[in-house]
Amino acid sequence: MIDNDLFTRVAPGCGLGARTFVYGRNGTGKTTFSELLRKAATGEVAVIAEYYQNGGWRKGTLPETVVRRVHVFNRSYIEDHLSFFLDGSGSSAGILKLGETNVAAEAARRALEDEADRQSTRLAALTQRRAELDRRVVKLKQEAKQRAIDVLGRVLPFKYGTQTFTVAKAHKALTGPQQPTLTDEQLDVCLVLLEAEEFQMIPPLEDPLGAVSALADRTGEVIARALTNEVSPDLDRDHALADWIEAGLALHPVGGDRCKFCTTGTLSAETRSTYEAHFDRSLADLRSDLRNLQDEIAAARQALMSWRDGLPTADKIMPDHGAEYSDALVVLKEPIETWNAYLGSLATLIGRRDEDPYHPLAESLPAAPESPALSPLTEVIVKHNVDVGRQASLRANAEATVLAHLVEQFRQEYTTAQHKIPLADRAIERLGARIGRLRAEAEQMRSQQHDVGRMAMLINDDLANTFGHVHLTLKVTEDGKGYEVLRSDGPPQNLSEGERHSLALLYFLRSLEADGVVPERDLVVVDDPVTSLDKDSTFAAYSLVDERTKGFGQVVAAGAE
Repeated sequence: MIDNDLFTRVAPGCGLGARTFVYGRNGTGKTTFSELLRKAATGEVAVIAEYYQNGGWRKGTLPETVVRRVHVFNRSYIEDHLSFFLDGSGSSAGILKLGETNVAAEAARRALEDEADRQSTRLAALTQRRAELDRRVVKLKQEAKQRAIDVLGRVLPFKYGTQTFTVAKAHKALTGPQQPTLTDEQLDVCLVLLEAEEFQMIPPLEDPLGAVSALADRTGEVIARALTNEVSPDLDRDHALADWIEAGLALHPVGGDRCKFCTTGTLSAETRSTYEAHFDRSLADLRSDLRNLQDEIAAARQALMSWRDGLPTADKIMPDHGAEYSDALVVLKEPIETWNAYLGSLATLIGRRDEDPYHPLAESLPAAPESPALSPLTEVIVKHNVDVGRQASLRANAEATVLAHLVEQFRQEYTTAQHKIPLADRAIERLGARIGRLRAEAEQMRSQQHDVGRMAMLINDDLANTFGHVHLTLKVTEDGKGYEVLRSDGPPQNLSEGERHSLALLYFLRSLEADGVVPERDLVVVDDPVTSLDKDSTFAAYSLVDERTKGFGQVVAAGAE
């Protein structure tokens, strides 16, 4: 019995001691026993046995804590862990692969490094795309800046010049609130507002007709007024004579009959009385009223045209209301011209009565047209005056609207690029961290593997000192995964079975020195390590097994007759 927590026996009363040698012919179960333990160690089978653990015998499936500490050397080990030739003979160079654990670890390490290389390629491409995003962002800002300068620089040159409107301001515009796209007409309205000088208030409109309606009433009265004179039939029939006599009365002063024109003619008192009755005061008053009314109508017509011509032009109106104001002026044009024509018709009637003041005109006055509708124009002027009071804010809003409109064609691409930049930065950071982890894990796995160079040196020493195979040496392959077997500094054409077993056994015994192996708690099983060896080599092999396994808790060696 040994003083540890592992003790096995193959049958009652037949326990395996700390060091047990099993000897028998081929076919007696030695290899089966070793293979059973090997498969149990790899988890391929469950083994039911009696074993001594924690101070007592137990029977059942060997627990994992037991089987995972079993190290077995047999033909299966050789096949699984050490394949000496690519094809076993011929001109192929002898290759001794590393142990199964190291082969897997090396493959995993290289897979990690390959993945790190692939991720590094991705990182380089991602870094390049990140740089392209930076360049595109700069280009978009430059293009937006130039677009603003080209348009707004014409109306606000001191604010939108190459030195005053910077790329930082272009960035602010590109990331500012989005505005509705302007039509060409709306853009022109905004630019007119920005370019124009300060707009002024427009006084409220006065009624352009004023007392024109009273003129119509007076015209009707005057042209229809009857005279109070005593009409002379002669003068009534001959208006030219009447005009001549009327003028001649002034040449014959009252109180004297001598004519100041002909100097010898006389005018009788009776004739004078007849003439004066014909040309009485009502005729003079009528003529005076006709002339006064004619002047007033002419003045009214002039005032109406002056009012029309004095209306502000559309360029004096805030641009937002310019079109509406122009439309209102067009609507007002016809009524004003109609009223002007109406006043002209009144003047014509007055002229006709003035030509023949003795006979009233019996015809009716023409109907007065409707008064011009001033409300559309008044409403526009009210809107204009309201906006004049806040034109500073309107200009600022128009500038912001135009700027947003100008950079809109670049906004979506710029916003997308700006959004991708932090995403790319985070991806680069995460990818860099992942590559670092892959490299670190690969390096850790590298450090955990056996030193293949040291292993080659140790096995070469064992070949020479134990078996006397000075003609055989191991050299680490260029890929670091295994060893190239050399015979007298050249690749062997063939290896004997004994040479193969010698190499396999030496590698197995050296692998017992690997990290994680705890000799005092582990079991070593060596099945037939001396196949095809001569007597001296057989003795050397068992001696080496004995020497290299002295510190292990339990050792089982098997040999054939």
